[in-house]
Amino acid sequence: MASLIVLAFFLVETFDSFSLLGGKLFGKTLLVPRLSPRKTWEGLATGSATLFMAVLALVSWLGLPLLEMLMGGMVVIASAITGDLLGSAAKRSASVKDYPPVMKVQGGLLDIIDSWIVAGPCLVGFYFLTAGQ
Repeated sequence: MASLIVLAFFLVETFDSFSLLGGKLFGKTLLVPRLSPRKTWEGLATGSATLFMAVLALVSWLGLPLLEMLMGGMVVIASAITGDLLGSAAKRSASVKDYPPVMKVQGGLLDIIDSWIVAGPCLVGFYFLTAGQ
């Protein structure tokens, strides 16, 4: 179970980090401008592409099952972006620009964990749904 948690952490952080990097480097087209003015389609594409490259590398190196890993990657993308957007919605609803800062490049503590708030339970659910097969 500990290795599953490390794997989940790796996948979510890979997606989140490379989405941020891709948005900073290539971002031009806003994803949801009224809700989250810094998220871009280019960042989403960069994060997604990098996540799938990481999944393919893990499948190759560790012999993990390809189909389940690709499906898990899709769960990460959908749930992490949902968590990000829910965090942004909470900030907008509370009329708060950013939560208390932890690192300058992020919008605060919630920006560090917002993907996990949704992705963690979704990945656990996905694991238990596919573990019986």
